[in-house]
Amino acid sequence: MDLTPAEAGQMRLFGDSDPRHKPLMLAVDHLNRQHGMQKVRLAAQTPGRVWKMKQAFRSPHYTTRFKDIINVHI
Repeated sequence: MDLTPAEAGQMRLFGDSDPRHKPLMLAVDHLNRQHGMQKVRLAAQTPGRVWKMKQAFRSPHYTTRFKDIINVHI
């Protein structure tokens, strides 16, 4: 739609991406279409390594729940 000029695009935090990434991802997509989804994946996508929050270390809601406000008696 050309709403903004190409040179006015948002800057990236880590600079420009590696030009080799696009052909690599096209090859991975092609192989997955041909052999089934998730047959080829990046090493960071290892199955079974799902991040879960440790509920034991969750912080109290001092600023959002009145019942969690600490009462100090002098």
